[in-house]
Amino acid sequence: MHNRIKEYLRNFETPCYSICIHLIKNEPKAVMAAEKTLIDFYKYLLDNFTDEDNHSKVLKQMAIKHSLPLINS
Repeated sequence: MHNRIKEYLRNFETPCYSICIHLIKNEPKAVMAAEKTLIDFYKYLLDNFTDEDNHSKVLKQMAIKHSLPLINS
């Protein structure tokens, strides 16, 4: 199961980073926010893998959550 989730998670790396860099406009900070987001998203997928309809929405919310504190910091 974990390998399947890791493979699936790769589909979300670019969209996640795109959201973070768009909001933060600083590459090192955007990478940090994207990494935190993907870790949280992985944990979310462990319990919600079959709920595919909400995955993009949840990822976006998590990316925003991790990006906002890094804007102008």
